[in-house]
Amino acid sequence: VLLGNIAGRHEAFSTVRALAAEIATRTGAKLGTLSPGANSAGLSLAGLLPGEGGLHVGTMLDEALDAILLLDVEPDKDLLATTDAVDKLRRQGFVIALTPFDSAALRESADLLLPIGTSFETSGTFVNVEGRWQSFAGIANPVGEARPAWKVLRVLGNLTEAPGFEYLSTEEIRDELQSTLGAIEPASYSGRTKPGKLNGQDAPGAEIDTPIYSVDSLVRRAKALQLTVAARRAAGETD
Repeated sequence: VLLGNIAGRHEAFSTVRALAAEIATRTGAKLGTLSPGANSAGLSLAGLLPGEGGLHVGTMLDEALDAILLLDVEPDKDLLATTDAVDKLRRQGFVIALTPFDSAALRESADLLLPIGTSFETSGTFVNVEGRWQSFAGIANPVGEARPAWKVLRVLGNLTEAPGFEYLSTEEIRDELQSTLGAIEPASYSGRTKPGKLNGQDAPGAEIDTPIYSVDSLVRRAKALQLTVAARRAAGETD
């Protein structure tokens, strides 16, 4: 029983997953999930998901915070699950955007824009849903004064005298994280979540479907991709 990306974006996903787990248990099948992005597992392992005392993005934007850091996030394109994201960011204390691209929405919502390279202009490591680590090198140099995002974050840590920001390469970061985590086994799910409303009553049309050529700031600006039938259809063009 394999749950895909649209199921994962639906506001009733906890119910969908619980029901799918029950079906898998009763039929002797395995339950699997496709990650929404290339490095979703890695980001989770690195502690991106809110834990004890943490906040998810919707809660962050609904509160009054002293500072918010956006990493390659375009609020009008990437925060579709939150209404009026640009306006909510504009009302925050101080917003820093690390971004490869300039845009009207970022200028309206952020107080400071710092240029970073795209994901193709840096080295790094993906962790896929199997728990397999896949390292890569940058294939181009960042444009102008832009720098890889990890270097910008490291310097911000140095300037604020935060501990643990002495890394000289992404390999050092990867090796430390691997050493800390040890061997990784994909987590199972037993379906302990109590289902909510059944029979389609959990707003069946409330999924957040991101078209294939709209998933990040780079492909959204690729002219050749935006001329494809799939992209034109997603944009509402009929001819």
